[in-house]
Amino acid sequence: MRYVVGLAKALLWLVALLGVLAVGAWQLLKLLFDANGPDLTDTAGLGLYWDVAKLWAVGCGFAVLVRPRSLQWMAGWVLAMLTAFLWPVQAALFAGLAAWRSVGWRRVSTAVAGALLLAGGLGWGVTGYAAEQPWTGRSDAALIGHWRSNHGGTLELRADHTFTASVQDPDHDWASWPGPTSGHWALGGRSSLDLIPDTGYATELDLYGSASPATLCKYMEAVSPCYSALHRS
Repeated sequence: MRYVVGLAKALLWLVALLGVLAVGAWQLLKLLFDANGPDLTDTAGLGLYWDVAKLWAVGCGFAVLVRPRSLQWMAGWVLAMLTAFLWPVQAALFAGLAAWRSVGWRRVSTAVAGALLLAGGLGWGVTGYAAEQPWTGRSDAALIGHWRSNHGGTLELRADHTFTASVQDPDHDWASWPGPTSGHWALGGRSSLDLIPDTGYATELDLYGSASPATLCKYMEAVSPCYSALHRS
């Protein structure tokens, strides 16, 4: 029995080591080879949420590597590492355990902190995920307003389905129209917006934002699913 327990602990230690190394390799490869730059559809901080999850996973892994105690201890931390994407739930559980061991105002404050962590963290993750999903609505009114691209261009969509645009960088921005441009716009196929200028070529933009449009994205498969993007200004 002691041999089986020792073997299980060694396996858990190895899983923790591989998990920590995997997160480090992921970050290194992203830093060295991510030529697409930041995720332009990330308007609600989902990338930062995942960064916290990765730090949480590394912390859980080090808890096993540095202090390999009982089998249950190691298994708990490895499970936490493998489910680090649920770090708000885990943080709330730790806060609940600390509150249970505390007394008086410390118990109340720790419990409240755990509840806030749970609600805020899960809300952050759900909102961030929704912002990166294709917008499937069909309401023209949801698109009306001013938009600005990451390359400095601007787009105004009006209620009469006309638009005016200014593209600052035709070689890299969401359209190749030189100078100020006007024309008409319409919802295209599923999750897309068609812009038809009075002169020049039409362009199509993909729409992202589950609840409401948050990103107008120029799709270029050879470079990036969101090569250039516009956000509300």
